[in-house]
Amino acid sequence: MRKQRTEYLRPIPDGFDIIYASSVVGDRTGNGQRAIDLWAMNSGSCMSSRIAWGGYIHNHFCSSPGGRYIATNRIMEDTNGNGILDVWDRKQLFILDLEDGNEWPLYPEFNAGWGGIDWSLDGEWIYLSMSRMAWSGGTDIYRMHPDGSGIENLTVGIEKRLGPAGTVRKFVSDVGVSHDGEWIAFLYSPRQGETTVGVTTTKSRIAVCRIDGTEAQFITDGGTLPSKKRGAWHAGDFDPEFSPDGQEIVFSRMTDSGMNGELSSFDIMQCRTDGTNLRRLTSDRDPAGKGIPDWAEDGRIIYMVIDARDSYVGPEVMSADGSTVRRYPEARGTHFRWVPG
Repeated sequence: MRKQRTEYLRPIPDGFDIIYASSVVGDRTGNGQRAIDLWAMNSGSCMSSRIAWGGYIHNHFCSSPGGRYIATNRIMEDTNGNGILDVWDRKQLFILDLEDGNEWPLYPEFNAGWGGIDWSLDGEWIYLSMSRMAWSGGTDIYRMHPDGSGIENLTVGIEKRLGPAGTVRKFVSDVGVSHDGEWIAFLYSPRQGETTVGVTTTKSRIAVCRIDGTEAQFITDGGTLPSKKRGAWHAGDFDPEFSPDGQEIVFSRMTDSGMNGELSSFDIMQCRTDGTNLRRLTSDRDPAGKGIPDWAEDGRIIYMVIDARDSYVGPEVMSADGSTVRRYPEARGTHFRWVPG
């Protein structure tokens, strides 16, 4: 682990409980694209503060308990050769120490952070999906300590348990870890032939398993849409996160209610960890894209919204009982996450 001192990190201000990504400042990357910085926000006052910049495109990220550290991936190079930096390029994992102003990369030989990154509430482990650059075996869910030590592959061989027969590789991503650290939930899509990394040929479903890979089972069926691409993604279920008590999972499901640029409409859904009691939390037939939900310790759920009807790109926060939903137009951004206490 080689730490590097930087001048573009700032601590999360006291009382700020949300982090998110935004390009509102207008800084540029090396190839002239708008940089995507990291910000923090106070959900009470709506005040925001930029916490990580430097001309990078930050993709997925999470905060350590207390908010001192950020685990994030950055899109650094146009590795797919399409002339822009986008989610199909290689993503490199970094740890940012917001207090000391240091950062360090971890495992640059991996394409890291597909679909999300999570940090255990004891502060000991970072969870994420990674693939080696050749991608001969698909992706797996890994965990490691923040200094890169103790790396473990949590889903090696899980396709033998989840199937179907004939699966030669799998795409697993969008990992969420239970608050007690005993279980993970993740997106699962089997590969039964040659495909390109990140390109889904079957509907993605949500599965759960214990940290050691045992008791693996599906808890969703991917919804009712046919298995085909709609906008940037194929149909299915995405972005699972556990409730604080570990009994429920919230996730996003693609629908055919509308399009928002390249993003299809999505609903926010909830079910028990065995897949029962499935229900929709957001409005039926809502054409907006709503995804990447995250559950706070007090029961509130935050998720990002992309709504072409009013050009809204920002968060919604749903109360614990689902009775109220609040938008924050002050926070123009995506990928909203709570800062664990």
